[in-house]
Amino acid sequence: GCGRRPRFALLPRVPALLGAGITLLVLSTVAAGLWLRRARVTAARRRLWLAMCALVGLPAFLSMICLEPRRSRCD
Repeated sequence: GCGRRPRFALLPRVPALLGAGITLLVLSTVAAGLWLRRARVTAARRRLWLAMCALVGLPAFLSMICLEPRRSRCD
């Protein structure tokens, strides 16, 4: 009736969206690990970037690419 309040869910009810989101988190974390292998960063900074990519996902990965340049093959 008119007295009902709409219910909102914090997580999507579509399993495909939840699966796609988790997949993107995992892929960005793996890609960050591969990217950081050739970057000159300390172990603590590497762990921080990997944690951020695991929590935030693609935006953190793209930020890491901009902020952590890779070594050239000649270095």
